[in-house]
Amino acid sequence: MSAMARVAARQAELRRDAQILRAALSADIAQIFETARVAETPLPTLWLDIHDATAANREAAEYLVNLRETLRSNPFRDYQDSVDLPAELQWFRHRGAYHGVYETLRELGNILRPAMKIALGMTPEARANVARTLHLRGKLWTYEDDARRLHVFARPYSTVDALLAAERPRLPPLLEDPLPESRPARLKLLTPLPEAEREPDAPLLSSRGRG
Repeated sequence: MSAMARVAARQAELRRDAQILRAALSADIAQIFETARVAETPLPTLWLDIHDATAANREAAEYLVNLRETLRSNPFRDYQDSVDLPAELQWFRHRGAYHGVYETLRELGNILRPAMKIALGMTPEARANVARTLHLRGKLWTYEDDARRLHVFARPYSTVDALLAAERPRLPPLLEDPLPESRPARLKLLTPLPEAEREPDAPLLSSRGRG
């Protein structure tokens, strides 16, 4: 990788983490204000809730900085991808096992609900918050390319990795000099379920972790 490409990749990695942090904070603040509107929360409590949400987001940002440096300096050696990693994403190899392209964070969050111990109905925004929360915890990393395709990586051997591998079984290893016909076919990517087949709405999930 050239020095210029390495710098561009690091900048893209920083931008993506910042996008997720902003979206998570926005979702938390929106939920706080909605709760305050319905419950007529006293102003001192509202101020404290906003302060806590901001502090938690700042803490997550610091964690992601440390995680990026750790993964770059001590990458895993055995990545069990379920979809071939595209050449243009090789500079994100340290982010984990590659599981292909998903349509939206909502689709991804719906699949990964068990990692948050959520069994039943969620609103679309709550499903997206599941994916954001797992990203902020370092279990998942997502990247949106210039074509707005959402590429998904997971920490190897984590619950998230196992759930995504179950959706798209891992590629079998290639033989040393395989015949053309023995190469595994590229897996077809799944399409999201129609809205009519998805779970009913439920209260929004906050991405904040208290206690």
